[in-house]
Amino acid sequence: MNIKEIEMLTGVSKQNIRFYEKQGLLNPKRNKENGYRVYTEQDLYKINEIILYRKLGFTIDDILKIQNGQKSIEDSIQHYYNVAQLQMNHLRQQMVVYDEIHNDLQKGQSLDIEKYILKINDMENRGIPFFSTVSDYIKKAQDTMYKFMRPRHTYWFEPEQPILNKGEFLVELFKFANREDREITILHEGMEPIVEIDQKKYVAMLESPHAVTLPGPLWIFQGFFLICQYTYGFKFVYLYEFD
Repeated sequence: MNIKEIEMLTGVSKQNIRFYEKQGLLNPKRNKENGYRVYTEQDLYKINEIILYRKLGFTIDDILKIQNGQKSIEDSIQHYYNVAQLQMNHLRQQMVVYDEIHNDLQKGQSLDIEKYILKINDMENRGIPFFSTVSDYIKKAQDTMYKFMRPRHTYWFEPEQPILNKGEFLVELFKFANREDREITILHEGMEPIVEIDQKKYVAMLESPHAVTLPGPLWIFQGFFLICQYTYGFKFVYLYEFD
């Protein structure tokens, strides 16, 4: 099979397939006569395997370790299951606030804004993420511009581990700065922290990478993955200039 046929069978773009090759996840043979890649059924299986693992939130590094035998699939599944459980726990705790507000309104009480802001701030300090207002203007720009062009970010990276609270966010930002040999200053902590890099301010945001469609019988997992992509932990970090 050639790369176009693989693209049609898996729904994975040629760019992603080549990216996986560069990362060492795929190693197709080449036609000796023309130098073109020739993909086998084993390569097709590997691509589908990569899709499943990525949909489950596995990092590229984790997938490579599984392929090389440095990490077992059982341990990895358990790790990301624990991550999903923690996310579900966060969502359940967020629902408590919704329920309390709903009950107040059902009783005819006015909404106590200050009470619930203090409650949410306390929960955020304990590592339970809520939506942030820090980057509202960026999100609005994204919504407006998405039809025409993808909003431009200055930096992006894939966290080494899923980010579930502001402490883990800071750890991953410092790792990124160390890899890039840049000095970073934290100006505002949170799930959308504001940082200074090279005397410029940036807001860091967790965003889902481009989605891919699961091939064949794997579509049955789509509902679960749709939920996952809207929760913290299964996302890349994008840094946008912040005024």
